[in-house]
Amino acid sequence: NPLPAFEEEVDEATMHECDKLQGLVRRQGDGVCEQELILYVMPAIRLALQELVEDEMDQRLHRLDGGDRDVSAVPVKLCARVARLMGVDIRLFTRMAQEIAQAEGHSSRPRGTEVVNISLEHAARAVVACRERVARKLRRRELPLKQDLCMTEAKIISSRPHLLELHLRFQERVRDEPDRTDETEVIGEDSVFRLFKEMGQLPSDTQAPDLGEFLHLDMMEVGRRFSFARVHRILETQRQGRLEFIQEELESVFAHGRRGAPALTPAAAAQALSQLHLNPVRREDQNDITNILAEAVGVNCHGALTFQSFQALCMRVQDRLSLLRYEAGFECGVVVGLSEIQVMNLWEAFHALEPPQEGLFKGVAHTSYKNDDEFESLDGEEPSKALVALDVGTMPTLANGFMTYISANAPRPLVQVTNGRYLCARLAERWTSCVLRKALRLLRLPSDYVQCLEDDELAPVLADHFGLPEATTCRSIGEALCLGTPEELHRKAQALGFAQAQLLGWEAVRAESSSVKLSKFENV
Repeated sequence: NPLPAFEEEVDEATMHECDKLQGLVRRQGDGVCEQELILYVMPAIRLALQELVEDEMDQRLHRLDGGDRDVSAVPVKLCARVARLMGVDIRLFTRMAQEIAQAEGHSSRPRGTEVVNISLEHAARAVVACRERVARKLRRRELPLKQDLCMTEAKIISSRPHLLELHLRFQERVRDEPDRTDETEVIGEDSVFRLFKEMGQLPSDTQAPDLGEFLHLDMMEVGRRFSFARVHRILETQRQGRLEFIQEELESVFAHGRRGAPALTPAAAAQALSQLHLNPVRREDQNDITNILAEAVGVNCHGALTFQSFQALCMRVQDRLSLLRYEAGFECGVVVGLSEIQVMNLWEAFHALEPPQEGLFKGVAHTSYKNDDEFESLDGEEPSKALVALDVGTMPTLANGFMTYISANAPRPLVQVTNGRYLCARLAERWTSCVLRKALRLLRLPSDYVQCLEDDELAPVLADHFGLPEATTCRSIGEALCLGTPEELHRKAQALGFAQAQLLGWEAVRAESSSVKLSKFENV
């Protein structure tokens, strides 16, 4: 019997979809499920990354000691120093290297015995494992924000690492809200202004759209309680205003950098950042900016940046540098015993005295540039080796100027000394995750590592760096270090971080010059 007419229509539609599916299978092969793809691809990716890291570590080790060494037995401490120069936390690397060496190369050693030497291959594996662990934890934090803010994957990438840093500090402000009565995550007007100051967004550049005006207009229209989505929207609105304001300058730099090509090479993009004075604040901060540039290059076709991608890159770098420059000012205040509120007030007043700069991205440090011939010689390199053009403006002018301003305008007494103990001239604050996270930043740990730590991980990591028992908690860390206030902890962390920087050669560079040419493989 013939099929009814409507069933013939359904059958034809089904066959049409089947034909389309079969055609897709013929073009793409039988295919594999997602789990099979991951299991097949990930080991190959890790191996490729390990080979790149091993080559880079070998070059750095050669520059450190100036001679050839046995790559099968390299001191763990020396590898840890190299790993830190590559943006990996020293203690995280050491633990990972010990685990790998125990499992792979030193199984005959008693359990718990410290491994002194490891092979360069194992050291590279440890670096890759550390980076993967940090990246995975950061990604787990990104995904809920992506869903809550309805952001595309491209938008999430263009917001790194600024978005996670903003959310982390917003959560800290939520916990500190004095009148918080429910589980609604909102903060008040004062907390919002403090948050934006911590992010380096206030005070705004004198020639850029003022974030303070955006805030006041928004409060008049919506109210004085801010959710994270609202805070993010305000920053995005102001960011778009900044982008429109600097459009002509970006177009000019982009046109000069591409030299007739349709897009910027990685080396030309790095040169463009230097021309816009978007330079790292300190030697150790170069990893932050290099990672942003590498990621921007990696997500674009053939490793070249279109104008739209270049715009996004500049905004990402500028946001990051705003935070890093504020933290450099905060560190100046910590040296003389100021609280963060005092630093914020002095920082704002100090910037109000600065004369207008020529150029929207004009930095306070002198910068030097590579000439076009140098960059042309880099354009033929693969993207990972062409990221060599970042200059580092360590900004001694800013630091010295702010320190001078502090000495003339800060309240007295800043710090009193009694029986070898530093006692701040104000009441002690609570020991919070915010206090501990700031201490880890002052220790100059890699920023992405500090960012990925959960609140319950902060005290053990800090205790590890100070040589305290692993069981030390957030509440007991002050007592364990014989400290009474967060300012004392920050001073102690800053001093330890300074000593570590000297060992790595970063502070020596700061003392020599205000502008240091660096490359991806010349960080020492």
